[in-house]
Formats: sequence, structure tokens, C-alpha cells
Amino acid sequence: METRDNEVVETTSLINEQLRKGGEIFEVIDHIQSLPRPIVVDFNNVLANNSEPLVVNPAAKEFIDKLLSIGTVIIVTTARDWEPNRKFLADNGLWNDHMVLINRDPLADITLSSFPLNPETEKLVGKQVSILKGLGKKVEPEEFKGASATKRISHVFGKSYNVPIVDDGYMAVIDNPGMFGVWVEKWNPEDSDRSEVDGVKRYSLKDAAKIVEDYYKKIT
Repeated sequence: METRDNEVVETTSLINEQLRKGGEIFEVIDHIQSLPRPIVVDFNNVLANNSEPLVVNPAAKEFIDKLLSIGTVIIVTTARDWEPNRKFLADNGLWNDHMVLINRDPLADITLSSFPLNPETEKLVGKQVSILKGLGKKVEPEEFKGASATKRISHVFGKSYNVPIVDDGYMAVIDNPGMFGVWVEKWNPEDSDRSEVDGVKRYSLKDAAKIVEDYYKKIT
């Protein structure tokens, strides 16, 4: 059951505190699954670049503000430490109590890339496969396998619809089971970028926010 709006901050605060102190993400899975309209957003190369010093994407503030008006933002990063990333977001006007930040270790725990495989993750994947098959979709547990960067994590949300993910990584947005991928332009002031690969277009953050908004209007 999804959390009502006046309970969202209480829920996100509980989740963030658990992750900030390095606690098990599995202890707050029920809370994550209660969040309304989750929207997964990649941190590096989307909100900021991927090298030191971090430089914020000038389009990030408008993008995040728009997403927060649509649903619950879940920022994911393969960076190790939770608090420095939250502080960077806060210092650049991107942090909001209605969002969740998932850093490297909990992200690794919920992906089918770690060895030995976490039995809790396997259980969540099994449940998500059953949900998707119940909707007539052809999907197998093997399709959830991948490195943390591929963010094959729809099982964490347990939704009966595809959860939007905004990412600059091709593998995170293409054929990601249970996720609705929006491929965006890579933000790196010192790097060039291809706007299209194999006929799949990259979008600006502004366009990506509109796509997510239209998606949720269509399914709700």
C-alpha cells in the first residue's frame, strides 16, 4: 500500500537514516515499497559529473523540483559514502525531505551482481517476476542480473507498473525489467557525448521530466 503524501517525509526520513548509518536496506524495504510514484534518478553524469571536484549540472535544480511535484525521487549512486553525497545535493539546492538517497553498498545488496547472491534479493526478485508475469509480461529472474550500474532494481519497489528511471547509462534504461527507462544526456563539462545510439535518443533533463510526468498521467 502506498504512503499518503502527509506520511511521505516520515517514511523517507526513516529510510534515509537507516542508509546514512550503514544499516541493512532490507530492514526498510516495506517502507520503500510504500512510497508513491517512485522515480529513480542516477546521480553521477546526470545531477553532477563523475570526477572530483563534483560540478552540479545547471539543469538539475529545475529537473528535481519538477520530479518532486510528480512523485518520490529515489537518487541512486555507486559512490561509497552516503552523507557527502547528501551534503552535495543540499549545498546545491537539490536535497528535499521527500527524496531517498541510495549509495553504493545498499545498491550492491539489492542487485543480482554480488556473490554469493543475497537470499533477500533473490526473494524480492522472485516476487517481482511473479507480479510481472501476472500482468502478462515475459520475464525471467536472469534478466535482473547485472552490475550495480545497470540498476535492475524494480523488485525493490514491488510495483505492478514500470518504475521510471532517468539515467545516462544505456544498460540502465534499455530492457530493464519492471522499469520505464528515460535515457538522458551525459553531464560532464569536459566530455563529449553522443545524442543517439542504435536509434535510441538521449533527452535533456527538462524533456525527461516531461516524459516522466506524462507517463504517470497515463497510468494513473
